[in-house]
Amino acid sequence: VVMALEILGSRLLAPIFGNSLFVWGALIGVILAAMSSGYATGGWLADRHPGGVVLAWLLLLSGLWTFLLAGIGQPVIFKVSAWVQDPRWGPCVAATVLLGPPAFCLSGTLPALLRLSVADLGYVGRQTGRMIAMSTVGSLIGTWGTAFYLLTWMGGVALVTLLAAIQLVLWVLWWWYAVA
Repeated sequence: VVMALEILGSRLLAPIFGNSLFVWGALIGVILAAMSSGYATGGWLADRHPGGVVLAWLLLLSGLWTFLLAGIGQPVIFKVSAWVQDPRWGPCVAATVLLGPPAFCLSGTLPALLRLSVADLGYVGRQTGRMIAMSTVGSLIGTWGTAFYLLTWMGGVALVTLLAAIQLVLWVLWWWYAVA
């Protein structure tokens, strides 16, 4: 979902900021910063609140923000472009506001999942390696699926709405798991 949002971010920013090196630099940098801080925060939260509740909350927050993105993305970008006219910082601010929160929350799910899955510390390396590998495969599917197929078939708003729905369904499942 993070990589799909990053690809969709280029479509969101392009009408106002163009499709320049600055836009791509902003998108990649914001996503990486959000992911880095999300990993750290997700790990911190997972250690303080074991169980699936942290994971469920991260999915809920990310899903709701992504759902809002489908409706308010373009108006927010217009406001940012009027407020920040620098070709470097305008796309950074817009990407931070629109894509930073879901990238942050979704990245926090990896350490929360690791906390749930590592029962035997003798296998922590194997579990971590598997999860990171699965995460990377998911990123490839999100990138190529969005860029090569889904965006053309569905359009941007429908795809963002679908991504939000997927996250909210996962939230329901994890909430049920965490509370049950």
